[in-house]
Amino acid sequence: MRPVLLVDTRTAGRAVRLFVKALLLAALAVFVVYVVYGLVAAVTAGLVAGLLLAFAVRVARWLLRGGGD
Repeated sequence: MRPVLLVDTRTAGRAVRLFVKALLLAALAVFVVYVVYGLVAAVTAGLVAGLLLAFAVRVARWLLRGGGD
């Protein structure tokens, strides 16, 4: 006697595969967002460091010239 299944196994298998694909796509999206966020943070930090260094050089030159005496 064959067992009576409440769910068609082919449909259930397809649903599981779709769910796994959705999870993998979500994980990939999170990874991409973190990578892009990291790149943006690195570029921003580099720009800020460059601006601070340029300002420090200008102040040093100004002080070496007499500093507004």
